[in-house]
Amino acid sequence: AFMIVTFPFVAESAQDLKESKHRGTSCVRYNNIFLYPLTAVICLFPDQINGFLFGESFNSGDSAMYIRLMALGVLFSSVGRLGGSILAGIGKTKSNFWVMIVAGIFVVTIVPFIAAESPVLAVWIYTVGWAVSALAMIGFFYYEKFPLDWWKAYGEPLLPTLGMIALMEIGALVPSWYPLFIVAGLVGLLM
Repeated sequence: AFMIVTFPFVAESAQDLKESKHRGTSCVRYNNIFLYPLTAVICLFPDQINGFLFGESFNSGDSAMYIRLMALGVLFSSVGRLGGSILAGIGKTKSNFWVMIVAGIFVVTIVPFIAAESPVLAVWIYTVGWAVSALAMIGFFYYEKFPLDWWKAYGEPLLPTLGMIALMEIGALVPSWYPLFIVAGLVGLLM
């Protein structure tokens, strides 16, 4: 959803690069405020999520790995796609093209030839492809001389999620209190 509004939101202030950086940073920040905890919960509870969404028959030895890798792939892909919208908003469209090429090389070129018979390896390659494209996008921000406030965009939104993870993991050590720790972790995100 943030990618849809990012382009016009940043483009509206394209003449004022300081304001555009602020707006781009805000878009990434709010995206991560939602995406970090969602990714963390998916990575912490993949079997429960698979069971809830698809039924217990869909849980296999690899299903937890699939859902974790896919969640991480979505997290990494948001860097490239959201970053592309931000840079396109200030008229720098080349980066979006190249970042999608980088991601596509992994998915379109490598997966069919190397991992066609191994679904887990295919998902690993997908995730690595998006991680590499995320790094490429960050590089393009510097290339275009338009670096965001990285701490505000990526660091600060991570802190509440780390607190949530810590509470949930501590709660796992005390099974009778575990639901309370899960609720406390989720409520901590709101504060």
